[in-house]
Amino acid sequence: VRKLDILERYLDAYTTALKEKPFRLIYIDAFAGSGEIDSRAHFDDAKSFIDGSARIVLEVESKRFDEIVFNDKDKNRCQALKHMANQDQRVQVCQGDANQYLRDLRLRGSHRGVLFLDPFATQVDWATIEKIAALKALGTWILFPVMAITRLLPINKRPEDIDDSLRANLDRIFGDAGWKELYQE
Repeated sequence: VRKLDILERYLDAYTTALKEKPFRLIYIDAFAGSGEIDSRAHFDDAKSFIDGSARIVLEVESKRFDEIVFNDKDKNRCQALKHMANQDQRVQVCQGDANQYLRDLRLRGSHRGVLFLDPFATQVDWATIEKIAALKALGTWILFPVMAITRLLPINKRPEDIDDSLRANLDRIFGDAGWKELYQE
């Protein structure tokens, strides 16, 4: 919940700062979910659902984004996003792998925006981060649970003893085998 409060304040400040600039503002949520979060899983006394990042961006007050892209892999969540957007012409809902969507992303020079990456675990590839950085147009938020990485890093093994599939996953996440440096005497 706290990250969503921070995101909401950031988006309002971001659009306020750029509202007099000649940019087309774009917001991309690559793991958009359904637009709401079941808060009962987190708080006993909370209302049933709270606004997720997708719903929050639609309510930015100072200056609206010119384009909003919600991406999610799940067909049902995409349907919920389309329903939530309620014919808002700025909104595009894409169903597919976030890494593929972002690697295929092309922006014109007049675009500036925010990319929100909040996967459930370690779905974001380092190659995707490099591609986004090369665009030089998106302020990028990358969130993921640290435990998702630490579960992949065995405590009592040397890097060369790690299973090949885990090693390949770590290389994908970190971009190379540099993570092995975490294992030093």
